Amino acid sequence: MIGRQILWLSLIVILCSTANAETIKKDGAERFKGELITNSIPMEPGALLTINSAGSLSGSIEIKTGGDKLIYRYQKVLKAETKSEAARFAEVITVASEQSDLGITISLRAPQTTPWAGTNNSGRLRLIITLPEGTSLKINSAYFDINGIGPFSKFIVTESLSRVEISQVTDLVDIKVSNRPLIVNQISGQIRLTNQYGPIKIEAADCTGETAVIRNNNGDITIESLIGGLEIRSEMGRVFGKNLYLTGDQNYIKNKSADIILSFDSLTTGRLRINNRYGNINLRIAGRLDARFVCKTEEDSEVTAQGMFISSPLVDKSRLEFETGGGLAEIRVTARGSGNIKLIGPERN
Repeated sequence: MIGRQILWLSLIVILCSTANAETIKKDGAERFKGELITNSIPMEPGALLTINSAGSLSGSIEIKTGGDKLIYRYQKVLKAETKSEAARFAEVITVASEQSDLGITISLRAPQTTPWAGTNNSGRLRLIITLPEGTSLKINSAYFDINGIGPFSKFIVTESLSRVEISQVTDLVDIKVSNRPLIVNQISGQIRLTNQYGPIKIEAADCTGETAVIRNNNGDITIESLIGGLEIRSEMGRVFGKNLYLTGDQNYIKNKSADIILSFDSLTTGRLRINNRYGNINLRIAGRLDARFVCKTEEDSEVTAQGMFISSPLVDKSRLEFETGGGLAEIRVTARGSGNIKLIGPERN
């Protein structure tokens, strides 16, 4: 009798495991995918969503806003030689969510040593999220490409080795990337962007009353449009900026081994310091110009200024000081090493 009960229990366990097993479908040569699984959780506007992923797991995270709850969908994308191997990969990838007073957390899990580790195969996860407008996000994920379209309140990425592209953030953007592109658009409030070996691109930013802080070691920094304060520190990448309207007294741009090329809507107030060591500095002012310039170079380099009315000039071999317009803004430009300085005004004041 006891033996029969054990047999029945074993059959029930096997049947339940079979019923709960995820369906794996072939998706090309040595390519498989799991089911698209959907979950939803009530979520208040302005709440915090945290996404944590295992360091052994990679994939993509796509985020958009809409509706009055959190809806997340996920699908496992598997590269394996056989369907049974793909199913084995899928078993170790799990997604869980938890709700607390601090907000909602989605955890993307996999063992530290995965069954595909050290092979040409892989187990990846695609996560698709829709959540209410004005939500804040914090993402702790090294190997997931991130794409987000708001409006969001805050968007934080603690450290990523993958591509990050976001738009429409109102209060805070704080993103750290190591070697892939970082692209932001229509962002405002506090802005802190860091990259190590990949480019940073800001398509449109408004940090009025704040100072955007941008760091990059070996990648280019490109700004298409920015209003507010600006602090840039770069090492080996070029710095490009246009449609700049800087405010405040703490604007600072520093580079070491590449050109700085900037175009301003106007320069009429505040302070700006620009330093470069082994690259040129080119400044173009398209609109109104009321500034006092102090430009310094090494003896073998040169400073040129054109398209502006210059008054009270002080000129020697490595220094040019002058005022143009009302002289309200203070611009200090220093090129050390082999760099030249070129200033181009609007040809009217």
